[in-house]
Amino acid sequence: MLREDDFDEQWDRRYGTSRVVGMAKDPHTIFVYWEVDDTRRALIARHFCAQWDTLALYLCVYDVTDCWFDGYNAPLIARIRVQSEDNWYIHNLQSDRNYVIDLATTSLDDRLFSIHRSNVVTLPLDKTAALQPEVQFACTIPPPEISHVHPYASQFDGYHICE
Repeated sequence: MLREDDFDEQWDRRYGTSRVVGMAKDPHTIFVYWEVDDTRRALIARHFCAQWDTLALYLCVYDVTDCWFDGYNAPLIARIRVQSEDNWYIHNLQSDRNYVIDLATTSLDDRLFSIHRSNVVTLPLDKTAALQPEVQFACTIPPPEISHVHPYASQFDGYHICE
């Protein structure tokens, strides 16, 4: 027998830890979810002299494939404004690359202030792009006449002399 509270979907997804987790969904999409615990929210709000709910939050996507990432030296691929959400799909990324996502806010002069950083997310190779045939064009200049290169070619076939 089913009870009415068996279908209660009001559940708390918060674990009380600050984290940003990224996962590859497909070769061009990352799913990212995050949580900021109450202590970190209070510290950041106090740092910016503002309420947590009034801070502009961003997801900053960095391509860290070919670099030793120190937090500053990777190219910023995307800066996505999020506010009350706690998860996001990031689309149109390049396959076979490594990405790191920061949950950040900005200072008054629009400098990014990282709140938390995700794990490295490696997007798989796009199999459809890898299966495309590689086309190479060749020059179609006709070969020179053999008699011009080797005047004796008409008299010698490689095995014996023709007379």
